[in-house]
Parts: sequence; structure tokens; C-alpha cells
Amino acid sequence: MGPDALVAPWDLIALSWFLQDGQLGASGSGNGCAMADRPNTRDVSKRDDGWAVTKPGAERASAVLSTQAEAVARAKEILANDGGGELRVRGKNGQVREQNTVAPGNDPRRSKG
Repeated sequence: MGPDALVAPWDLIALSWFLQDGQLGASGSGNGCAMADRPNTRDVSKRDDGWAVTKPGAERASAVLSTQAEAVARAKEILANDGGGELRVRGKNGQVREQNTVAPGNDPRRSKG
């Protein structure tokens, strides 16, 4: 075996972090072993074709619905099925106007909502 076949220890560490982040996990949830600094999040925002449910960093919307209420309900369902997480509802101007934790997610604050 030549020197190119050897794997440096730091490459293995990087690969283990990548796998823990759920990028290559077989579960399909995309949540992997959720790390504290990377919560499971969904955004509901207005688009030309309706209200979109998106995961930050995703190329496509999970759902596009005709009303904001339908989109919020669908986002809550997606988060609950994926182990809970944070739901951010954005107004027509794109600013976050409401944020909630969907069970069994961990709410970082002890406040209602």
C-alpha cells in the first residue's frame, strides 16, 4: 500500500463529525445525532405561489400551501415527526414574527410559546 492509501487521524475526526450531523445517515430524517448548536428548524414564509415550509439550507420547500395557517400546521407536523424542533413564522416582509418549540424539542427559554 502506498502513502496515498493512508488516512490521517484528523480526516477520520472530520468524517465522524460529518456523519453525526446526519448528512450521510441512513435514517433519512436529516437530523442525525442532533448537536446542541444545530437544532431542527423549519421556516414558514410567503412566496409568490403561497406559504412555504422550508428547512434552512434546503434547495426546495417541504410544502407550499395556500394559507399561512395551513403552512404552520404542516410545519408543526413535520417537526413533530422529526423529533421536535424550532418553528419560525416569517411575515410578508421576511422578518421572524413568531418562534415556537414543537415537542419533543427543547425550548431554550422558560416562557410560554
